Amino acid sequence: MKLRRSLVLLFASATIVILAFQNCSEVSLVSPTEVIVAASIEKVSDNYCAPTGASFSNPTKVTFIVDMSASNLGVLNSTQTGEWHDPYIWAYDFTGAADLEGQRFKAIKQFINSCGSASNLKYAVVGFGRHEVFGESESCVSSFVDQESALRSVAGLEKMQSLDKGNPSRWAGPQNPFNMQTATSYEAAMNCLNDKVGEDVTYINNEVPIYHSFFLTDGMDTGRADKRTDVINQLKSIKRNALSGGAAEFNFHPLYYSSPGAANQGAQKADAMSFLDLLAKAVNPATSAGELNSISALDDLICDSLQPEIQSDFSLSSAYAVNLTAKMRGASLFADTDMDGLLDSEELALGFDPQNSHTNKIIDALCASDKAACESADLKCSGVKVSLGLTDCDIEYLDKKYNIRTKGADHDSDTINDYIEIIRGTALARADAIENISGDNISNFKKIAAGMDIHTNYKQVVVPEKNKIKMAIALSTDTCENNKKSYTYVFDYLPAVDVGAYQDPRPEMFDLSHAENENVYMVFTVWSPEGGADLPSKLYGQKILANQKGSVVYGELKFIGELSQ
Repeated sequence: MKLRRSLVLLFASATIVILAFQNCSEVSLVSPTEVIVAASIEKVSDNYCAPTGASFSNPTKVTFIVDMSASNLGVLNSTQTGEWHDPYIWAYDFTGAADLEGQRFKAIKQFINSCGSASNLKYAVVGFGRHEVFGESESCVSSFVDQESALRSVAGLEKMQSLDKGNPSRWAGPQNPFNMQTATSYEAAMNCLNDKVGEDVTYINNEVPIYHSFFLTDGMDTGRADKRTDVINQLKSIKRNALSGGAAEFNFHPLYYSSPGAANQGAQKADAMSFLDLLAKAVNPATSAGELNSISALDDLICDSLQPEIQSDFSLSSAYAVNLTAKMRGASLFADTDMDGLLDSEELALGFDPQNSHTNKIIDALCASDKAACESADLKCSGVKVSLGLTDCDIEYLDKKYNIRTKGADHDSDTINDYIEIIRGTALARADAIENISGDNISNFKKIAAGMDIHTNYKQVVVPEKNKIKMAIALSTDTCENNKKSYTYVFDYLPAVDVGAYQDPRPEMFDLSHAENENVYMVFTVWSPEGGADLPSKLYGQKILANQKGSVVYGELKFIGELSQ
């Protein structure tokens, strides 16, 4: 959650002459007596709220069934125009909207990024209105997916609503031209849930999963009243089939949400809550439907409903930032447009493409010392991104060539992310954050956090202050929901260099695309459980885009992975 952001921008460009300079790059970039001072972005700040963590004794499958009816945005009206080519004009009246700002999507993402980031949780995300809709390439019979895929699915549904909100008036025919639907069919939602769970229990093998289905709606079923008994019976059948198929539990959590001033109150709410109670009791007679007048509380309600074996708040234990688009050689910074660990000039000299981080399917930093091995590697991967900056080809290549089997978060648990270890040259399979390989007694971690070169001896080279990243982070007095701890970070300096534009061909997870002369910074935070809870620490990342004209864009804080205990 972001609470406050501020920035002051100051830019400088100069050349300082230093007599003692050592260039460790294989490619000569600047005169050995010349140090380039980067443009400097100053006083960039943001806030974090501490995440929640949990562990679950059984594999847990969570389905979010999300209402995508037009009432979330208000009232959708259609008026005849008398024109033969576009006989109707469709327009939203946002008055009385149940969730105009899409808070339900933000709350689900918050849950997945915190309590729901446990490694043995899998997800399905289903939107419904008149029929089922999906935000990603899912279906009612596709497999449950990991956290990152689920986040993309939620973002897809969120985008559908955002597009409607941004263009609320359209000329069209008699059929609704919007993404949001003019009906709320509980039957369509239950049909999809039946197929999803039924398909999954067919392949559970030796695992004994627990199923949780969260049914989020802002209105009553608009289907035929005589069909409601069929919906209840189908839900009972889903539970019966899940248990007979080997599941430990099947749980159903119907939730009715609203917001101040929403139209879904009074008789509509009473009717809906009555039917949702029947659905809840059809699965567990001791439960009832939940009511949310503030959707922002949804993530904690979900976490509590899952009844984790262990649940704990987390505190910040480490933080650092890296400019992915710049790399220091000696005391100067140079462009790395595609963020693959090789300077643009080095890529050209070595025969790599500075606009393609994976020239030979494998990230170029792994191929610089043995290009032939990358070109001839016999890999079965597809090139899909599986972690920040890394694809399944990188993971497979590391396993085959170096016997390193990483998931891409922090294989050696030294707080340095695997992608950063690769592009900055530290050891991926040995905790070397506190080591120093250049003889200047500055640890690898401190150099990476400052944006410096781990191979340069800085007893012999002076780095201009504005070429270093300077970041401070501390507890904040700002408030977070449920009294979670708040932290504020401030950058004294964020060095920036001229770079070319880059379009990330693998925008899933962290989209690293940037415009010309726009630098990409990644803020890494490591969070540890409080009170000695037996939970792994968690690594999160936040992308920041900044250019030399003063524009700063903050991305969301995203879960990257768990650290080994």
